[in-house]
Amino acid sequence: MASLQEKLLAMKNKLKPTETIVMSESGKEIIERRSSDGTFEKVEDKPEEDGQDISNRRRKKVERLQRMGFVVDLKPDMQLAQLYPGVFLGSQDVAAELNLLKANKITHIVNCATGIQDQFPTHFQYLHIDMLDLPTTSMDEHLDTVHAFIDNCLENNGKVLVHCNAGVSRAATFVLSYIMKKTKSGFNDTLQNARTIRPGI
Repeated sequence: MASLQEKLLAMKNKLKPTETIVMSESGKEIIERRSSDGTFEKVEDKPEEDGQDISNRRRKKVERLQRMGFVVDLKPDMQLAQLYPGVFLGSQDVAAELNLLKANKITHIVNCATGIQDQFPTHFQYLHIDMLDLPTTSMDEHLDTVHAFIDNCLENNGKVLVHCNAGVSRAATFVLSYIMKKTKSGFNDTLQNARTIRPGI
């Protein structure tokens, strides 16, 4: 009768080498194979069909995010929504468009996005607050800082863009809270008025 060790060795000898397709966060796929020492080595980049490497990678990234529960919209959001005199709300797309910002005479930018650099530090005065878009994120600790930054901008005859990634939650919260503070209006009225200009809030 064979020992357990002999049975395991016999089973191991029946195993065949295999390749694994690994998808990176960017959506790019590579093929890996396990080497004899147990480590994984890259065999090749997985070829894309019909030369559509970039579009397929983007599509796969979107599909992966959708499986995780995200709603992905690939269309650039170029709306620069003025919700209060001199105070604009927008997405990261707007914050990356120098000509659009200059055309609207923006002088200050509040960047409360995650992973988005201040694009034009020599052109605008920035306030950068790196915060995640999560239900557990507390914005209270930043309200006074953001409000003071906006006040300073307006007192110096400037115009301010407040943006996050999509321009509908974190940045909108800062802008709405500023409007409520300045106009003494309630939340529901402020939100409804803002939605007539930027419906996605």
